[in-house]
Amino acid sequence: MNMAGGYEASATITWKIENFTLCPLKRNVSLESPSFHLGSLDKTEWQLILYPKGKADESIVCDLKRNDDQGPGTVRIRCKFSFVISPGVSELEFKSSSQGYTRQQSTSHTLGTFSELVKKKHVLLPGDVLTIRCRISEEKTDDPLVVPKATPALKALLDCLFDVKTDCSDIPAELYAMSGQQVLDIKRKMFPYIDEYSARTKFGVEKRKFTWPIRNIGLLGLGQKTSVPLACTSKKVPVFVLSLFFKGTEETAQIDIQKLTMKDSIPIYVVCRLAVLDAEGREHVSSEKEKHFDSLNQAEMWSFPTFFNRKDLKDSKCLPNDILQLSCSFNISFGAEPPVMEEYHFTTIKSETYTDPSDMGTMTRDLQSFYSEQKLFDVELNVNGKTLQAHKAVLCSRSPVFSAMFEYDTTEKNTDAIKIPDVDVKTMKRMLAFMYTDSLEHIDCGGTMLLYSAADKYQVLVLKRHCSSFLQSNIDTDNVFNILVLADMHQDEELKMAAEKFLFEPPYEALFSKQFERVIDCSSTLAHSTLQRWIAKLKSDMALNV
Repeated sequence: MNMAGGYEASATITWKIENFTLCPLKRNVSLESPSFHLGSLDKTEWQLILYPKGKADESIVCDLKRNDDQGPGTVRIRCKFSFVISPGVSELEFKSSSQGYTRQQSTSHTLGTFSELVKKKHVLLPGDVLTIRCRISEEKTDDPLVVPKATPALKALLDCLFDVKTDCSDIPAELYAMSGQQVLDIKRKMFPYIDEYSARTKFGVEKRKFTWPIRNIGLLGLGQKTSVPLACTSKKVPVFVLSLFFKGTEETAQIDIQKLTMKDSIPIYVVCRLAVLDAEGREHVSSEKEKHFDSLNQAEMWSFPTFFNRKDLKDSKCLPNDILQLSCSFNISFGAEPPVMEEYHFTTIKSETYTDPSDMGTMTRDLQSFYSEQKLFDVELNVNGKTLQAHKAVLCSRSPVFSAMFEYDTTEKNTDAIKIPDVDVKTMKRMLAFMYTDSLEHIDCGGTMLLYSAADKYQVLVLKRHCSSFLQSNIDTDNVFNILVLADMHQDEELKMAAEKFLFEPPYEALFSKQFERVIDCSSTLAHSTLQRWIAKLKSDMALNV
């Protein structure tokens, strides 16, 4: 008999790891998830420990570890890992296993290789996010009946059932077990437990891309250096200096990348892509390499592997007006941010009580009343010649952009009137209404896209997410390219992926439409990257089916 009855102890943790391909960790270095508990068996504590670059080889390894908890000495657990490819749609599952776990014991599970993931990243790493899901459950056993101790509480329960004063020795063991089960059921109904967890870890990444024009390249003598600094916005990333010079009889170009000294520096991982552009701005030759900068508090030099020489560039007419155009792209990863548990799902029985929301006063309703009744406005927004009124406190609390205007030394700080030059009146009214009410009126996709742009500009992030979610749910052949361009303009990878997912569904009619031709005319770079992703998806789909 299983004492858990119909309440099998189980839990699922979904762990998202952002910027996974820029993982700075080396082999045998791990990444830890937040700890979680096993459903109704809540005194056992567990954790996932991931080795992205492997332990002994390049195989990705994820350990399921039981921590030093207050649970039973040994718990037999069945676990199954998977990669979530499309949330709620598909998963790439791995072989399940079962084992007994004592405290501080762990088991290792192989989840493919890092190179395989990168090769199939369009499928397995959407948006460069690896989503690992681990399902664990207590394995049922046919253990012999365990008679619970005749505690005063249990005896009182039996006395109540029999309505007599009963000697414990007269009660059959099966009845004690049944009563114990009822107590356990009552406990579970009274105290809900968590059985689904959602965690997130993010590798901090700084991305920089620029074109370095090197003038009078033909006059640069052998060994003579020309340099340019690369400064990043993150205080965790040191300044880099790129230097180029030519060497040898072939006039081979050597590019050195020096990390300057920085106090309290940390190890960083850099993926650098360099490309020589021709006279029309197209890539003539390129190279991509990676480097771990491990030295702390001291300078470090990286000689980027050579990939072109001056003679070939002259012959290929890549030096118009004696200018070398070098495209430089840097993805700099400076380690994982602390993992966070984002969401929990509680399992319990439904409550029989109901509270009418209309009986509850809310801050949202009060703010809405404050706005609709036009009370105590203290700022005017001039939008295309029309004046809209609001409260500075609300604007500051909902938008860091407005907050900066009023808090710092800006022209708006000492005035009660602000000019809004880049948002139309209807869109601004909608954004203000959302700031006060946290709700949106029904609008079409065109209006939502305008509202999305305004929310992004003024960093009303909750509104931006609402708009993005609405657009993702309402993509069709008429608006997909407008949404794609919008997502690209605002660097919204999630929205862009949703538009691409629509485009990449067979029979791919939209990609051969006149609308896409207009995208090619207006934004050739976006069109080119979209086609590249489509081709990559086709290749990945074929690779998965091999």
